[in-house]
Formats: sequence, C-alpha cells, structure tokens
Amino acid sequence: GILGIPVREEAFTVDEMMEADEVMTSSVSCFCLAAEEIDGKPVGGKAPELLRSLQDLALKEFTEATDN
Repeated sequence: GILGIPVREEAFTVDEMMEADEVMTSSVSCFCLAAEEIDGKPVGGKAPELLRSLQDLALKEFTEATDN
C-alpha cells in the first residue's frame, strides 16, 4: 500500500465514487487533484489530511524521479 493505505486497481461505478472519502484525478500537469463534484453533485472532502498526504507524496516522487 501507499502510506499504509491498501491499493487496488479495479473498475468502479459512479455510485462507488460518490461514496468515496476523497476522489482524485492525476495528469502530467496536476498530481492528485481533488475532485469536488461529479455530475454537478458534491463529492469527497471527507479526508482532507489524507488527500494532502497523497499530494505531497506524488510531488516528492516526481521531484526525486526528475532530480528537480
């Protein structure tokens, strides 16, 4: 796992996403960007400390990998 969080890569439904503590998306220009809504409905926001830890880890890994 990452930061003691079990990791699974599997398909999920929109309903499962709506129930998640946090919903994130990543791209080349944005690491672990929090999603605030899905289909116009609020989502996530239940574990901001966890989200911040994941964002910090993603940035650290990127920085180490690129020697910046």
